[in-house]
Amino acid sequence: MLDRAHRESGVFGTSGVLAALNCRDWPAGPLKPHRVSAAGLPPVLVAGTTGDPATPYQNAQSLAAQLPGGMLLTFKGLGHGAYGRSNACVTDAVDGYLTGLKPVSPGTTC
Repeated sequence: MLDRAHRESGVFGTSGVLAALNCRDWPAGPLKPHRVSAAGLPPVLVAGTTGDPATPYQNAQSLAAQLPGGMLLTFKGLGHGAYGRSNACVTDAVDGYLTGLKPVSPGTTC
């Protein structure tokens, strides 16, 4: 398997196969999302990326809704995570919250 991956994709194919082997014994199938209970928590900013292959956007929506005072910042884009790898809109919103507790308005999309 590694020889074929290396022939077809070089070091990226080999490292991809090796990385996937770490998960070979994990349970598979539909999972029920964990519900959060966070009474007394100050407002939390959740940044969700619509095209995130690792943490689906729906999970960000759900988490923000479960947190008291939860705020959702939506980044319309691809990839895992938005802060530090997307655009100034996301950076400004997150920095504003982290440094000045500036809330993000409902429906904020970057």
